[in-house]
Amino acid sequence: MKISTYLIATVSAGLLVFCSYPVAAEEFTASGTWSAGGSGGKWGGTLSRDGNFLGGRVRLAGGPVSVADVAGTVVGERIELSLISGKLEIASFDGTVSLEQLGGTVTMADGTAGKWAGTWQLVAGVDAPITSSRPGTLTAPWDRVPPAPTSVGDVCDLLGSDAAGAMSSGGLMALRSRCQSRSASSSAPLASSTSISCGAGSPESNPPTPPSVTGALVNTVARPLQTWPHITQSETSAVVSLVDNRKETISYNDIQFLNTFGGIGFGYRALSPGAWTQNGNQLSVPTANGVEPFSDPSGAPDRLGNFKLSYISLELGCGNLCVVPGIGSSTSTNGGFTYDTTERAIAPFSLYVSRDKEWLAVDWTTNTATNTQYLCWTDFTSCGSNCATTRIWFARRRPTDLTFSSPVALSDTLTYPAIAQGCQVAVASDSSVYAVWLQGFNLAQSSIIGTRLADGITPGPLFDTTGTFIQPYSTSATNDCGTPALTGHIRVEPFPSLAINRQTNAVNIAWNRRSASSSHNSEIAFVRSTNQGASWSTPIVASDATSGDKFMPAVAHSTAEGAIKIMWYDRRNDSANVSIDLYSAISTNGGATFSANSRVTAAPFGVPHLWPVNFDCVASDYPLPGPSACYMGDYNSLANLDPRPGQTGGFLHAWGDNSLKFPDPDDNLNVPDPDVRAFSSL
Repeated sequence: MKISTYLIATVSAGLLVFCSYPVAAEEFTASGTWSAGGSGGKWGGTLSRDGNFLGGRVRLAGGPVSVADVAGTVVGERIELSLISGKLEIASFDGTVSLEQLGGTVTMADGTAGKWAGTWQLVAGVDAPITSSRPGTLTAPWDRVPPAPTSVGDVCDLLGSDAAGAMSSGGLMALRSRCQSRSASSSAPLASSTSISCGAGSPESNPPTPPSVTGALVNTVARPLQTWPHITQSETSAVVSLVDNRKETISYNDIQFLNTFGGIGFGYRALSPGAWTQNGNQLSVPTANGVEPFSDPSGAPDRLGNFKLSYISLELGCGNLCVVPGIGSSTSTNGGFTYDTTERAIAPFSLYVSRDKEWLAVDWTTNTATNTQYLCWTDFTSCGSNCATTRIWFARRRPTDLTFSSPVALSDTLTYPAIAQGCQVAVASDSSVYAVWLQGFNLAQSSIIGTRLADGITPGPLFDTTGTFIQPYSTSATNDCGTPALTGHIRVEPFPSLAINRQTNAVNIAWNRRSASSSHNSEIAFVRSTNQGASWSTPIVASDATSGDKFMPAVAHSTAEGAIKIMWYDRRNDSANVSIDLYSAISTNGGATFSANSRVTAAPFGVPHLWPVNFDCVASDYPLPGPSACYMGDYNSLANLDPRPGQTGGFLHAWGDNSLKFPDPDDNLNVPDPDVRAFSSL
């Protein structure tokens, strides 16, 4: 087998063995030249550099191993090895070892595959024996995670944990609301770190509004009515009807509605291209059990012409725990003009779990599973003071089901700073379901992990779709934000965007990663599988400029055009790497290559003040003061258009756009105003 991942761990005790024969109690040596930081040296059984003992005994076996096969660097107490052939043993090793591109057969000490022997100390600094809940071949970082903590804490402890930075802004605000309301109605304490301070600040960048702004404004009704602050619209979900593709709807987070809960706005149009209408401004349809739509909408069409919508919800009227985050759903039967009663999709688990970042798909086929809804999400679980775990879950609802099924776990349970987050689901023409998500152990060790549910409910083997990559980040912005962030204090997790080719069932994934050409920039990468996830193409880069960050990609496949399109935020036109354009690229050969990039926006738009507090924050409105610091949305969306009168197909683009300005009375400035824009094109 081959491991093309990047492993980081420290052996603190026991025996770490990558081959089937035992390790003798003696110093091992390896012949050849050791290249360390550009200077030559001898690689012996005892590793040292500049007189500093690094410790450890290393043996390369099963060769032949040539000098050319061995290279690497020594960084502090870490030894990084690359291009190693043959078999490798490491015993009683002190320090951190990174192994990359390990070729040859890997057999564990007990003769099985996919299970470690010995005890590891992860980078997080937690000693734990490593076992795997996934039997089989060891191929990706998810097989090297510690078991979940056996203890649990109070869900409000999450607010004071480092893991809070990985939660969606809507999920974090929902959790604040839950903890504040409980504190007000019971003796339970509120985490001290939840105190909010808001204040004015200059925009990160503020270029002039161009004479003509690309795309139609979607929040047409809400924008003239909004008052300072709480003017942010973001995180779009674009949906096109399967029955009448002239009907389109876009839902999004709308911060101006937060203090009446229901922080979701939506727009629709019944004849594309045409003006977007925002009916009623706000998605707010509570039921008798008090399920209230709150944030992070995700929509999908069914074959009856309906639009399905899921979102983070709040449940009211439940005693001392009177505001609890869960996941809700609604249906529009009239093309997005209105949505019906809000239903509980996934019940809240109020004691120590906060549910976050859900994603919805609907079976679009004419198979027996047609119109079945599929939902994935992340559970953040408190395991005590500054301790949190994450896990990806999945459920389905068939047309004859009264409710969604019991949740099924897709990922292993990861203890922060290891994290699983940002899942997406999609349906193939055989009604099998694919789910993918970001799985990261630190900034230098992340992968997009996925699984195929052939029957729509049973997870298959996990697969590493991308190989390990480095998350893009600005060091200063990340230190300020406490979570991966780019210049301008925009937090950016490299969540995957997923699309299925409905003609070939090829699985297409786009994400952003650190650029190979620059340690300071982010690029858009793409990978595909044509054999149900059994193997994946070598990742290619869809963005064609080496300067400037590219981030928050969205991918879609057009059945009519047979084309794959990716759109993303792009900073190539700003030498300061702050102001943002929208760019796109198309592939007409199944994702083997992509076209030269096309600029979508007419001019870059600015970035509002995001740190140390978000410009749209009001302390007096606590527990719902507005977006989190460093928040400017987590994703945009792209939907395919089937052939329609006068058109051959194409795509509906929907994104957060800051081109227009809004007067900030605190600083007497016209600041970038986050709105939602959309347009249709090939």
